[in-house]
Amino acid sequence: MGDCPSGCTYELIWNFVVENGVVTLVSLESTPVEDSPSAYSVILSQNTPNPFNPSTTIRFSLSAPGNVDLRVVDMGGRVVRNLRRDYFESGQYGVAWNGRDNSGTRVASGVYFAVLNEGGDLHTRKMVVLH
Repeated sequence: MGDCPSGCTYELIWNFVVENGVVTLVSLESTPVEDSPSAYSVILSQNTPNPFNPSTTIRFSLSAPGNVDLRVVDMGGRVVRNLRRDYFESGQYGVAWNGRDNSGTRVASGVYFAVLNEGGDLHTRKMVVLH
């Protein structure tokens, strides 16, 4: 992939659109992280562990301070859980999700998405809950 030397790490960015309950992959971008670390103001990493039961950690980093809204949505684009909505300084962060919705009920096994909104830019990662 690209001009990155051996051993380089790539950041994959999946961009989705959800309309009328249908999730469509709009684009998939692959960029060597070491070659362009300043190209991103936000990096949303894959949650770990994934798949998970009963909890997982969603990690993200900011190269500049900003307001962040981190949510979990289902395949229909419905908000399952509002995790964090706050101002963050630049740095690395980890937010735990216990597999429960906003009312505290355990979600069903299936595919969910971590969606991070920072300044109108959406970043997503697919997560799998297994019970």
